[in-house]
Amino acid sequence: MIRKSVNASLAVCFLFVWGLVGCAGMQSLMDNAFATPQKKYLVARTEYNKQLSKYSELYQKQDEATKTVWKEKYSSKFVVIDKILDAWSIALNGGLPTANNEKDWLDMKDDLIDMIANLSKGGQ
Repeated sequence: MIRKSVNASLAVCFLFVWGLVGCAGMQSLMDNAFATPQKKYLVARTEYNKQLSKYSELYQKQDEATKTVWKEKYSSKFVVIDKILDAWSIALNGGLPTANNEKDWLDMKDDLIDMIANLSKGGQ
């Protein structure tokens, strides 16, 4: 009798925890599915600013030779991404619509994050 109630309690606890995890995952999916274009842009701009700040911090810690290499190799990526985000903002505010702004950002976002992670580990 006690064994059955313990098993039942464990099963209920398991289902409760599983339900919480499922709800958390669904919330993330729902946020993405129903995000407004403006919210998607703001999330993208926030992520870009975060990565730019990390890059700037790392850049300031480098010697002059490394800074020169980084300017040539990496700074242009930030300029390109900033232009994409600016165009996206203009399109959201009634400018000429360009359907590829979000796609272009998503294509470059992971590369940007990977680049910063590599540089923080001392990569070139």
